[in-house]
Amino acid sequence: MKKIKFLSLVLVALSAVLFISCSKDDDGGNSDVQKNEIYGEWAMLHLSSSTKEGNTNYDYDENFEENCTTTIIFNKKGEYIAISRDKRQNETKECFEVGTETGTYSIEGDKLSTSQGEMKIFELNDKFLTLISHQNFNDHNITTITRFKKVK
Repeated sequence: MKKIKFLSLVLVALSAVLFISCSKDDDGGNSDVQKNEIYGEWAMLHLSSSTKEGNTNYDYDENFEENCTTTIIFNKKGEYIAISRDKRQNETKECFEVGTETGTYSIEGDKLSTSQGEMKIFELNDKFLTLISHQNFNDHNITTITRFKKVK
């Protein structure tokens, strides 16, 4: 039962990658980012998520292959598209698309606001984007850190 509960928490954490809502974050990092640095395509490299249930900590940590991972494209018009890819659910181990999401975004200070919610931009430069989100799911506080590499 605990494994099922943990897996459901992991799925919620993964949904944060697709910009599911999050709350205000007061951690360190960039206080003001260069908005034009976000334009382009970003490939997810790493996702880590943690939550606490009672006295038990649940942690999820995964690295992703650059050629078969979630990518997010931010354009200059304030729109984004997130494309999720995976090969683990496929017997042939071929990369396949598992879902897409589109929406709008804006950057104010170190906050990335999307049509789904808000995240803290911890790192944004011409090579890497690191986002931190805090969300509550079934009375569990989940912190997710996602790192992307600029593709083009």
